[in-house]
Amino acid sequence: MQNIQNDILKGFGNVNLSVDDLITRLPLALVVIVVGIILIKLLSMFVNRSIKWTKWPVGLQEISAALIKVVLWVIFFLVLLQVLGLTNVALALTGSFAIVLLGFSNAITSTVSDVLAGLQLANDKDFKVGFEVKAGDQKTEGVVREMDIKKTRIEDKNGRLHVIPNSLIEKNEWVVLDRHVHSKMPSKSSGIISRAKSKIKKEGK
Repeated sequence: MQNIQNDILKGFGNVNLSVDDLITRLPLALVVIVVGIILIKLLSMFVNRSIKWTKWPVGLQEISAALIKVVLWVIFFLVLLQVLGLTNVALALTGSFAIVLLGFSNAITSTVSDVLAGLQLANDKDFKVGFEVKAGDQKTEGVVREMDIKKTRIEDKNGRLHVIPNSLIEKNEWVVLDRHVHSKMPSKSSGIISRAKSKIKKEGK
C-alpha cells in the first residue's frame, strides 16, 4: 500500500496540467464515466452468462467472474486518468496494480484449491456428511459433521472437532470406516456446494 501511495505522488509530481486544461477535459471524462459504467455492467452480464455455459465448477465460475470484473474496473480507472490528462499517474499505477494483482493471485491460490476440493468432495460417493472416516494429512479419525466451501469438520470419538482444509483431504488418501453412522446432521450445506449438486443433477438428465 505504501508503494502505491508513493507511485501516485510521483505520478502527480510529473503532471504538467493546468486547472483550465483539467476543466476542459471534464465533459469528456463524464462521458467516459457514463459509457464506462454501462459497458462494465453489460460485459459483466455477458461474462456471467458465458461462464455458466462452461463445464467449470460453480465455485470456479464465481471466482473467475469476480476477477474479470476487478480487471474491468481497473482498466476503466486507468482510461479515466488518461482522459483527464493524468497519464503519468496511470502509468505509475499500472505497475503497482500488477504487483497487487500478482500478490492477490498468490494469496487466493490456497482458497481456490480448497473450493475446488470442496466441490469434488461434495460429489464423491465415498465422502459424505455422517460417514466415519480417517482423512487429512494427520489421518484424523471421526465422523464428518459438516462440509462447507473451504473446510470440513470432523468430530473424533472424544468429541473434539477437527477443522481441516478441503484440499488437505482431497489430495490425501482417506479411509471410509463406516457409512451408516447415526448422528445429528446439519440441516443444510454450503450454498455453492448445493448449487454444484443441482448443476450436476441437471447435466445428468
